[in-house]
Amino acid sequence: MTASVSSETRPAPSDAPVLQISDIFGLQQALNVRPVMGTGFMINATAVIDPTGALDAAQGNPTDCVFVDGTSGPCPTSTQSSAAFADNEVPMGILNSVNSSFTLANVPNPPSSLHVSLNGLRLTPASDFTLTGPVITFIGIDVPNAGDHILADYRY
Repeated sequence: MTASVSSETRPAPSDAPVLQISDIFGLQQALNVRPVMGTGFMINATAVIDPTGALDAAQGNPTDCVFVDGTSGPCPTSTQSSAAFADNEVPMGILNSVNSSFTLANVPNPPSSLHVSLNGLRLTPASDFTLTGPVITFIGIDVPNAGDHILADYRY
């Protein structure tokens, strides 16, 4: 058997059956779930989904930002510095089984980013320690002893 491939387009023979979409099992359902081009569709543009579910192009200037709601506009400028990280910081304080307060170099932001380990075991906020600004206060039996190792990881 010999097969050949050609880029030539040939008309169907006049006696060839004409197929309808409904003749092919599952084709209509597959076509129904495919996105369609909306009235604002453009090639080489950022695609957004319009309220009908069709694909449109984001409108705006080439230097604009496209936001998660599909709108576009000037990119926001941030006066905030990007987040910094402190990893394996040793908080300042005396290890003597009496002192329960230790100070970090920075205030964790957000406070929930703080992870404290005592001798390699991660402690639980509110159960094992509290945080007020940059100060960690150990609770109960978790007050560090001489020779213990405290490490803190956090964003600020």
